[in-house]
Amino acid sequence: MDVANSSSSFLSQEAEKLNISAWLINQTPHPDNLCFRTLNNNWTYRDVKKTVDLIAANLLIKHNFKPGNRVALLAPCSIAQTLCWLAVVRAGGVITTLNPASSKVEFDNIIELASPALIIIDERLREKHIPDERHPLFSRMISIDSEKENDEFISDSLLEAVPASFCWPESHASDIALIAFTSGSTGKPKITLHSHGDIKANCESYVINILKPQPADIIVCTAPLSFNYGLGSLIFAPMTVGASSVLLREVSPKTLPEIIARFQATVLFTAPTAYRRLLKAGWSTSTLRKCISAGETLPEDLALQWREATGLVLTDALGCTEALHIFISTREEDARPGWTGKALPGYEVAVLDESGQHLPAGMPGYLAVRGLIADRALAKSGPFAGWLITGDRAEQNSDGYFRHLGRIDNLIITRGFTLDPTEIENAILRSGAVKECMVTGEDDKEITQRIVASLVPEDPVTFDVGVLRQWLATQLSYYKLPHCFHIVTALPRNGNGKLMRKRQAIAAAAPLPRRFSKQHFLPADIHERHQFLEQHTGVSLAPLFDESLNAETLKGNIENAIGTASVPVGIAGPLHVQGQYASGGFYVPLATTEGSMVASYHRGMKLFNADNPVKTVISGENMQRSPVFCFDSMIDATAFAHWLPSQLPALQQQVSEHSRFAKLRSLDVQPLDRTVFVRFNYTTGDAAGQNMVTIVTEKLCLWLLDHCPWPYRYLLSGNFDTDKKHSALNMISGRGRRVSAEIVVPANELYKVMKTTPEQFMELYWLATKGGWLAGATSNGCHSANGIAALFIALGQDAACVAESSSMIMDCRQTTDGDLRVAITIPSLIVGTVGGGVNQPYAQAGLALLGCQGAGKANKLAEIVAATVLAGELSLACAMASHTWATAHRKHGRTSSTVKA
Repeated sequence: MDVANSSSSFLSQEAEKLNISAWLINQTPHPDNLCFRTLNNNWTYRDVKKTVDLIAANLLIKHNFKPGNRVALLAPCSIAQTLCWLAVVRAGGVITTLNPASSKVEFDNIIELASPALIIIDERLREKHIPDERHPLFSRMISIDSEKENDEFISDSLLEAVPASFCWPESHASDIALIAFTSGSTGKPKITLHSHGDIKANCESYVINILKPQPADIIVCTAPLSFNYGLGSLIFAPMTVGASSVLLREVSPKTLPEIIARFQATVLFTAPTAYRRLLKAGWSTSTLRKCISAGETLPEDLALQWREATGLVLTDALGCTEALHIFISTREEDARPGWTGKALPGYEVAVLDESGQHLPAGMPGYLAVRGLIADRALAKSGPFAGWLITGDRAEQNSDGYFRHLGRIDNLIITRGFTLDPTEIENAILRSGAVKECMVTGEDDKEITQRIVASLVPEDPVTFDVGVLRQWLATQLSYYKLPHCFHIVTALPRNGNGKLMRKRQAIAAAAPLPRRFSKQHFLPADIHERHQFLEQHTGVSLAPLFDESLNAETLKGNIENAIGTASVPVGIAGPLHVQGQYASGGFYVPLATTEGSMVASYHRGMKLFNADNPVKTVISGENMQRSPVFCFDSMIDATAFAHWLPSQLPALQQQVSEHSRFAKLRSLDVQPLDRTVFVRFNYTTGDAAGQNMVTIVTEKLCLWLLDHCPWPYRYLLSGNFDTDKKHSALNMISGRGRRVSAEIVVPANELYKVMKTTPEQFMELYWLATKGGWLAGATSNGCHSANGIAALFIALGQDAACVAESSSMIMDCRQTTDGDLRVAITIPSLIVGTVGGGVNQPYAQAGLALLGCQGAGKANKLAEIVAATVLAGELSLACAMASHTWATAHRKHGRTSSTVKA
């Protein structure tokens, strides 16, 4: 297809002469007004015109550049990127702006589709994408320095004076000026084409008729120029009226307040997430006069809160890449919170049913648009012929206002980005470690949706999520990386075998009936609880009542067996979690003889629900064995300490030969006079792994005996691993899994459930922290060992590992909204879902109750443990803050009512 000659249907005069770059630059009658602002420099319209014209003319003269040639532009948001964009279009070229966050794979795919005759690339991105002369674009490359804020960003040869005889080639309204990419249903980038006339028409429709900026306005936008939203906000909107915009490498919600203040911004384009952050932070927005939200659905409550807090109307806007920019919005005086707006002048927007018929007001359906959109973007046949179907679900009221109701297809909206899951799935499958997968969006209050990947591994036993994460980081942009991985045995499919891809929310588990919290210990009561749990989880709890010894299942777990020691198991929950591996509501089994403990954890879990679940993450994994090597002299010991790290690749090879599951990650080497203590740091899959690393480390010590140049003796453990004991080193480096859990509890909910306030809680927290410092405690929580021990016993974990697992760091803060934020980090949580005691029937029942049986589930279990600990910390701390702690123990924790406190 010759994009240079493609036409736009809405133009009455297809031969109309128009170059959109020249049109934008010459819109202002005041060329000395500022056009672009950067951190250390300002550019007037006169400056912009001079530099753009020089670059464009020299492209045509010196680079054999022809109108209609395609040019790829890859650079961070900057004055260099912006002026190059304008120059290419001024020369009659067809520009495509690539995202600097693109992976090598994404870059190559887009280059293949765009087939550029030339690429303009930031010199810092060259090595990643065009490393040497073997790349086909190497000889057709212009390098720029986007960190330069003056005209030194580009070669002097492109800024040379132009002969007086030079004439600009003609551009027409129907000529293509811009190629933009969006993800289609195939998961591959899809080309959309936009002409000079398309851009001018959208500027007149949205900027002039709806946005109505003034020449004195200063515009800030968080979207980069590689997205049409950023392009329209930072170039089209200001230049249409002679205003200015701020060009920075990165404008994030975190840096936005400072940028608004520094540049005295008057117009802000960003997503709802950023507006919510600005409200919470309480930053001054006094210079702003217009605020536009796009990229995500604008919640009605946010629009109302923004107006109440700032006095400004927050207008919503909806557009799509195929339509170039915004086609639904409204002026401030006509805005209605909860409604996106009306169709812009020149656009016809409708809500259609599956047969392409118009739906009456109030009926949700497919959002369709036509009008100021080129024929090439419209459906050619079928029920939607003549319309562009955006993939959005919407409704329209009798006054012509549209309400955006989310995606009608499978696209995921996260942090303002709209993503096709197929592209992410393809990257996962390319890893070779996954048999099949499905990527979906899971509702999240903070980022709209989390990216959730459900995986069926090729080998569930040896599958390593950490390795997959590293692989995906090389294949996808950061904002496309899954937040959460679920390991499953099969993907959900309908009767036709199609994947059941529906937008997910945290599954709300049924609450335990109130009578369960009473002290009923009769067999009939316990049977009733069993029935409830089995009905809601499908798990048989019969093994919890089987106390008979089974020689086969006990093999490897006990010596000189004489019987069993029964510990009662209670249930708490549901515990609602939204983590990287655990997601949903869980009924948590706790084995204990401490009265009031299960009730306390159960109470803490009431603060969590499907709409406000505990957020959990795993940030590290380590299991150690630490032999000590003894030498005849300090010189030999020191030499060994320097030599050993160089042997890591050989040692890793030895580990792989002796274990399918253990992976040697690193060595910590500490020489101490004639001895050298070494921590061998492993990952151990879904096993806790102490026995595994003991066996493997002995193999390494024997291998070193044969290869070490210096004679030595060794002990398999020199206590540097601090196995089954607390140590400061484990708090720093971790032993087991490093897991964090966090919750923000609304103040009214805290008082409703816990009868205390954030202020009372914070006073207790700081006083208790000071008391811990006074005592020399290394953890500042209340009783993490309680919940961890109870879970470990119920789930067949190594109970002695409570020693290091219960060490915890707690952080509590009152938010700007007056709510309570509590987070905990457990640096050394040692859990496993295969091997050891988890094979006992009672442990299998408990793990099944949590959905944590077998391979691929250890990370999920760790997140559930951390969330349980957080519930217990909240409950006990609130009991102390509200002076009900002793009362609870009198009620639940005494074996006889005659015992007095």
